[in-house]
Amino acid sequence: MEENRFYHSENLELKHIVELGAQTHIHATKVLRLKVGNQFALFNGDGFDYVVKVIGVSKHKTTVEIGRASCRE
Repeated sequence: MEENRFYHSENLELKHIVELGAQTHIHATKVLRLKVGNQFALFNGDGFDYVVKVIGVSKHKTTVEIGRASCRE
């Protein structure tokens, strides 16, 4: 399981590209200093953790691609 997990309020689907919310973007890139290629988990309350890979970082947004899902135990 990925060490870093963030809540994402929108629907998450495998192989989709999503933009992180503003607060998650700031925490991931300014505090944790995640870069393109880094992985972490997103969750939205549906019982799964979605492992995502950072595919783009700019000053105001971070985009990630959802790679796989695992059941949260």
